[in-house]
Amino acid sequence: KHFVILPSTPLWDVDRYLETFGGKRCPNGFRYSSGTNSDWLTVQQLRRLIKEYVDKDFTVPEEVLTEKKPDRGLEEILAAPELVEEDRSDQ
Repeated sequence: KHFVILPSTPLWDVDRYLETFGGKRCPNGFRYSSGTNSDWLTVQQLRRLIKEYVDKDFTVPEEVLTEKKPDRGLEEILAAPELVEEDRSDQ
């Protein structure tokens, strides 16, 4: 399932686009937010998509592949208290 975000200025005929690519409009009021998204791609999936659709010669530099990865998961890192800025305007 893929979503295409079209610009609000009509650069092309949307109905023709939908017909050509077999698309359908989202329901009125539909909203997308990455903060509430439950479908996430892995790093490997992203690399495969880049190679398949963007650059067939895409490779990951060796230093990136051997880089030490954090022991904590993304959710834990994002919730880490040391990353939260405190409001110190009254000090």
